[in-house]
Amino acid sequence: ALETVDAEDSVMIITEMANNAQGYIEATKIATGTEDEMKFEIHGSKGAIRFNAMQPHNLEIYNREEISSPIGGLRGWTKIDIGHRYPAPASSFPTPKASFGWVRSHVACLHNFLNDCVEGDPGTPGLGQGMHIQIVMDAVRRSIDDKKWVSLVN
Repeated sequence: ALETVDAEDSVMIITEMANNAQGYIEATKIATGTEDEMKFEIHGSKGAIRFNAMQPHNLEIYNREEISSPIGGLRGWTKIDIGHRYPAPASSFPTPKASFGWVRSHVACLHNFLNDCVEGDPGTPGLGQGMHIQIVMDAVRRSIDDKKWVSLVN
């Protein structure tokens, strides 16, 4: 039997920033065909950037200011290899031919955390950033419930 679940399956958020930049955020766990995909895209007036965790070695950028002629010029999505770019001593293990995978992501997170502890750096994201995200999520909920824009103050 199915159980009642009160968690959202998807959300679409329209944003306007203090500098008048506008944005659209979409998150879903019911997109057919995405499997275990986690990806983001950021589009601006001069270009865009996208990342897909299913292809973790690549970051793609689109520069609208690239020349567009003749025959398309240099304009288009450019794939940048970002795999295996770790600071020493992690730069040689595992080898660049090893699969990226979840384990490597977690090891990189642990490395960053421990390095921040050794260096006395508070690291990012920090508690303050986490609290800010929670405030934003609460504002989204209020906007949905009240069916109106909600302003946030820094």
